[in-house]
Amino acid sequence: MFDEARQQIVAELRSASTLRVFLSLPDHLTWTTFSTLNQVELAKKLEIDDGSVSRALKELTERGIVERKGRGPVSKWKLSLKWGWRGSAAAYHAAVREAAANQPPKAATTTPPKPRLVEVPKRPKRATAKPAQPAEPVQESLTLLRRVIDTN
Repeated sequence: MFDEARQQIVAELRSASTLRVFLSLPDHLTWTTFSTLNQVELAKKLEIDDGSVSRALKELTERGIVERKGRGPVSKWKLSLKWGWRGSAAAYHAAVREAAANQPPKAATTTPPKPRLVEVPKRPKRATAKPAQPAEPVQESLTLLRRVIDTN
């Protein structure tokens, strides 16, 4: 294992439970193949609760210390090559090359397509209000009304 990397990781871990899980993982996992990890048995062995093991594995995964494949009870785990190795240097370099070859291809860095412009038809013009009628007919009506009132 890489002692400097391990010491740096130990200094950054958030809880004692995470530290205990981290230090016990090389006894349960390898750097080369994904395998199942019985979290209940690990919790009993470390004398911590199952939730602490789950949270520790989540933190270790987020930090890139372990790798996870799958979800739920069928998850498989392996130790990340970023922090350690057990074996020869040649085997380490071969594992790094294999891991790089198994990575999904990176997305092309092309510019996104320009949005397509769609011509929206113009709205028909609203009918404008008729211009106000001149005041003359109103005046004529009022005058007529006054005559009617005066004659009665």
